[in-house]
Amino acid sequence: MIDLALIAPRPDGKYSTNLWRHLKKHALRYGLQVFQRTGSFIDGSPTDPKDWHMGDVWIGENPDPGWIHGHTLRELVQDRCSSMGWAIPLGIGGFREITEEFWATYLRIGRCAWDRRHFDFMRNNEHRFTIVGATRRCNWCGEWQRLQVKKHVRIARDQVWVPQQRLGAPMPNAIR
Repeated sequence: MIDLALIAPRPDGKYSTNLWRHLKKHALRYGLQVFQRTGSFIDGSPTDPKDWHMGDVWIGENPDPGWIHGHTLRELVQDRCSSMGWAIPLGIGGFREITEEFWATYLRIGRCAWDRRHFDFMRNNEHRFTIVGATRRCNWCGEWQRLQVKKHVRIARDQVWVPQQRLGAPMPNAIR
């Protein structure tokens, strides 16, 4: 288990306040493990062992052989978890344990562990990037990105009613 003092919330937002709060409350009692689904919860497609989608990562305990008792990472970081949590059979959908790798990565790059593409959807990330001209550096993981303008052409087709003939002209035979 990770030392909670190392991942305590900081002003720069690197570590999740909600995850830390949950771990502080439950980790010492349970010794939480981290699991990743081998099939995506969205469409069942195989998950990438290195890409941890928040809905595919479960943090909890494994007290009964073959079961996980806990919450998804999404529930924890969005503070949407009940005190009960879930009990999921490990055989449903398949799971791999990633406890050591997850905590080592989280300690190193913080919340980038589950947002490696830097989609920038998280709260409290005002200090995540340092912008230098047309580039930016992630202050959590160190990745540099450049600003690129992509052009998109969109064709919109709308259906509208238009007059078929002028008023007073004979109507077509089909509607007489």
